[in-house]
Amino acid sequence: MEAIELADLLEPGPNGLILANKTFTKTVFSNFVPRPPANGSVFLQGVYFDHCEVKLGTCMISPRTTLQDVVFNNFKCGDAMRIAAEAPMRNVTIQGKRYPRMLWIKRWIDAESSSAVPLTGENSSLDISGYLGEVSITGILVEKIRINPELHVKVYAEKMKAVDWASLESGRISSWRIAAQKAAYEGSGEGVFSLPSPKSRNYERSMAELKQLRDAGYL
Repeated sequence: MEAIELADLLEPGPNGLILANKTFTKTVFSNFVPRPPANGSVFLQGVYFDHCEVKLGTCMISPRTTLQDVVFNNFKCGDAMRIAAEAPMRNVTIQGKRYPRMLWIKRWIDAESSSAVPLTGENSSLDISGYLGEVSITGILVEKIRINPELHVKVYAEKMKAVDWASLESGRISSWRIAAQKAAYEGSGEGVFSLPSPKSRNYERSMAELKQLRDAGYL
């Protein structure tokens, strides 16, 4: 199947480029990197991507891309779907059993100022309750994210500061402590992370710690 260029689908809009009210089923894209015009934005609105694939595996959604009423269902895109936390996401659903392999959302660095762009997660509404892959989300208010508690964990770095890690078997190498540090380091102070795979070496220990932390009200 011949790959489609995403840029060829975008049409001129009032504030940039827009792709609206379309459904793509088993469509192959050459890459998935919306490129906003100078002083403008890209808008994806009312778009459903069903079992689509990115041929080169590159999926990067930048801060000046707005997603509204968009669904990604089993979206195959290399090692990860990367989305800037600053990109407004309103009623966005990402779901799938196998794809994407990982969902990675974090704040981007402003190349001109070399400083973190302020948190804008208040604009977001994201549903990952039907997504089974690996998750790492920071930079968005977690209350704006619908999760599946059996698959995902909401982590608040400030609350985790009170944990007595010495009382836990793993202590400093706890995966949940690392998650809290990541949320703090990336500037948002909170995040959503996936549960470890049952195949992972430390699965049982991580799940036991998770129960302890939840019972104590830290998670």
